[in-house]
Amino acid sequence: MENARFPSEISEFLSSAKKGDDRATIDSGAEIAGFVKKNALILDDYPIVKEVVNWAIVQPDAWDKLKQFLKIHSNRASPQPSTSLIKQEPHSVDSVYNENTEPPESSSPSDAPPEIPTQPSSVKAMRTDGSFDMESLSNDDGEEFDRLIVAYHEHLKHMNLATLSVEQFLKQETDATGFRKMVPTDVEKLSTVELSGLFYWLDKQHPYRLLDQTDREALMKRYSVRKLSLDHFYVASKHKSMLAQGNFTMLNNTYVPPDETGFEGITDDQRTRKAKFEIFRPTLDRLWATIVLPFAQMNITDAEIVTLHMLLLWSAQNNRFVSDRVKDIAKKRRDWVINRLFEHYEQIGVADPALRLGEVIMLLPEIEVVCDLHCTDFHVAKLFQFCESLSTYWYEKWCYATTD
Repeated sequence: MENARFPSEISEFLSSAKKGDDRATIDSGAEIAGFVKKNALILDDYPIVKEVVNWAIVQPDAWDKLKQFLKIHSNRASPQPSTSLIKQEPHSVDSVYNENTEPPESSSPSDAPPEIPTQPSSVKAMRTDGSFDMESLSNDDGEEFDRLIVAYHEHLKHMNLATLSVEQFLKQETDATGFRKMVPTDVEKLSTVELSGLFYWLDKQHPYRLLDQTDREALMKRYSVRKLSLDHFYVASKHKSMLAQGNFTMLNNTYVPPDETGFEGITDDQRTRKAKFEIFRPTLDRLWATIVLPFAQMNITDAEIVTLHMLLLWSAQNNRFVSDRVKDIAKKRRDWVINRLFEHYEQIGVADPALRLGEVIMLLPEIEVVCDLHCTDFHVAKLFQFCESLSTYWYEKWCYATTD
């Protein structure tokens, strides 16, 4: 694929798309998505690429096409790391290894959660018969999004506190470096906390609890591993000194070093540990390079993680597992949260909201891919009876279960 020929093709695509021409096909869009992926590091040198992304984001029809392009491109995903999905050194972000790096005041809603109304519009829209107004899924007031940002911030904090002992809680304010290496016995408490956290977050996702049970079950099986994974990626990206050492920080103030996987068992011998490392570590190394480090470089925020969570829960990838009614709901939810994030950027003064939105959304296919790879790794390990200890927890049935 010759990069040199793409600027003219992209220009032609942009022109035809603006005219509503059918020549703007899915296949050409997939190629364009690949070109954007390869050249995002030097996006400023390709203004036509930036124009495609920026223009498509603010045009509903074109944005739907762009999302379809990205979906197709994700199905063709290469196993090579895709850190080029974002600029290597965003203007507002210092080096990922700078411990003193702080997100810009204008782009960090997590430090000062917005004040929100006590009764969100999604609650007002619920009818007395338990149904809901479909129009509420596209409300434009933004209060539901603000509420979710606050809820997610508190959600992560609560899960962290729920994993601590009394002694850890009492000394945590005076021991900012109180991380320790994760051990197999940590899994039991972590699994309980993560399950309750999953319930809490799904309960916040209007209108999840109003769906039929079969649809709720299908979505939960598809989303569980993505929810836990995205939480882990986000938490790990926040601890810059641990990143510099290659340590994957966990919710419970522990870390997984680069020579382990987090799947080590109490009774594992050296052969078993080596086999687990060979199965799980390649995917862990990939997501470290393609998701965790980019999150850190971008100083990704609570609002952006909330958006990614909603796009994963209501992903079009779930369409073959849910009813037609849920497909319609999911599309409304995806469109709604993308619009809300763009408005959020404008409200907090992000310099180029369209470009920032594009950078965040273009990480989504890689998140989907590595979650699927991680599930495959688990089933390979199960085939050789290397993960029998996890059978006692909920992870195997709900995170690693096949939906088919």
